[in-house]
Amino acid sequence: MSRSLLQFFKDQGGNPAHDNLRLTWPGHVDGFPYVGDHIPNLTNDESESLSLRSNFHCFLFCLWDESHLTYFNWVQNYVANGLFFEKRRIDNWDEGKKHLRVWLEWVQVYSELPKKGMESDAESTIIPYNNPPQPISA
Repeated sequence: MSRSLLQFFKDQGGNPAHDNLRLTWPGHVDGFPYVGDHIPNLTNDESESLSLRSNFHCFLFCLWDESHLTYFNWVQNYVANGLFFEKRRIDNWDEGKKHLRVWLEWVQVYSELPKKGMESDAESTIIPYNNPPQPISA
């Protein structure tokens, strides 16, 4: 696991920015956090068979708004370290505000125990544009 991922270990989730999921670090062998309060005792084979859960997000960031800028930087930090994946980004200059407006689509990835005989029960999360989730402060 990369030393750069250690900075994320304090982020225990449980907030809208992480789909209200509780997180445990380290989780998956690739560094993705585990969904749950603790990782069960697993054999090497079992820990390598943790399944990955992907949750799609999108948001229109108005970067002159301090809360949007904070959220944008938080998302981009996870993207830069390979924990979130940017799918689409459209930058637009807002002439009236003399600032950038960014439409961003990304996928947040988590690990979880595979469900026996069932698909993941992940539910879609809709976040209102005017109320961005607040990340864990540094």
